[in-house]
Amino acid sequence: MVRDFVVKPGDDSGILGEILRIDTVTVDLSWVSLVQRKKRFERLEISGVTGEISIELLKVLLEKNVVSETQQRGSEENNPGDSPNTSPSGTTPQKENKEGEVISKKEEPREPPDFQASPVDDFEGLIVFKDVNLALTSLEHPELSIAVEDLEGALPVWGAEREGHVGFTALHAGGEMVNGEEIIPVKWKGQFIRIDEHELKVVGLNLKMNLAIRISQGLPVGLQVVAPNQDVDLSPIFGEEKSPVGIEHFFFRCGIQGYLMMPQSFSGYGNAGFEGMEIYDDRDASVIEFYRGYGEARVNRAGLVIPDARMIGDEEAILLNGFVTSDGEAAATVRVVGSPERAEVYEQRVHRANEEWTLDFEPLVTEDRLYRDLRMESSEEGMIVNLGEKRTSALLFPALKAILTGKHHSANLLQ
Repeated sequence: MVRDFVVKPGDDSGILGEILRIDTVTVDLSWVSLVQRKKRFERLEISGVTGEISIELLKVLLEKNVVSETQQRGSEENNPGDSPNTSPSGTTPQKENKEGEVISKKEEPREPPDFQASPVDDFEGLIVFKDVNLALTSLEHPELSIAVEDLEGALPVWGAEREGHVGFTALHAGGEMVNGEEIIPVKWKGQFIRIDEHELKVVGLNLKMNLAIRISQGLPVGLQVVAPNQDVDLSPIFGEEKSPVGIEHFFFRCGIQGYLMMPQSFSGYGNAGFEGMEIYDDRDASVIEFYRGYGEARVNRAGLVIPDARMIGDEEAILLNGFVTSDGEAAATVRVVGSPERAEVYEQRVHRANEEWTLDFEPLVTEDRLYRDLRMESSEEGMIVNLGEKRTSALLFPALKAILTGKHHSANLLQ
């Protein structure tokens, strides 16, 4: 038995406190498996877990990983080996033409990782955890926080196909509870801990979740979440107030995979779309309509990329692309297109929030459609956007809040 197990961030992270605390870990070893050199347990019980990690700490850890790998590659490049023709295992030297350009590159086939399943044996184990509370937080953006309360479960491992479960009492996002008590069936099948097509409802969305974790080196895992075509009810977000947003024929699909023991190995994708959206604006009782929308995103160890996202309507359209790197750099361009009437409404709202801000729309092709490109990027002060006169920059999030709330703001224009 192990008591009061604590994980803290490294001294060079600049962040104090604990990442993880576990009250007790109890392991009932299988002496039969030890004799067979399989090192298995009959029961592993984990109790009283409190884990909290911030997005800012994750950023520090990712930056350290990127720097260390860059240094490693530089070291390899500066160490040519025994001869100039030395190449990494599995590749042949690159040929160059007279100008020094690479004209061919050939890679010899490499053996794939050995993921062959072991034969089913009679040995069976069980992982039990209870009283687990986990949270992903952010000091800069609390609205991005996620927390799970009273997570508990029983996961069968090894042996024949068996069933278990995972449950929690509450799921919070941005400080608001988005899902209550949930019990999720789990199955051990074919060397995998699996969750198959489990249906749950989060923030008015009907979702289906698939998860697979293999009990092997590195703990490979894959997660997929799908929202099938549906109309979206966002009233749980707005409480007693009527939702100002209505979405029809919405769909969503995302997936992520990698090794739990190697966070830098994770990669994923996401795409979503709709065929009808209405946004009610109570400031002038107008309704903004988009008849279709689509967006896609990709994430890997380098960061997040949104190559294309758009919402198209008869009177206006919004198009976006951008990226966020693992070391915190970010940039995006948002093109707003609208009729002269809608462009005037947007201009008035921006100017009402700050007299020094302007959209300054320009004709797209003809005078019946105007456009404005908003360029956003990270800076030492935070995310900035070119809202000021002559395209000078303002802090993005304070500016966005001022425009959406209609409250005057005059202190966040950057020089």
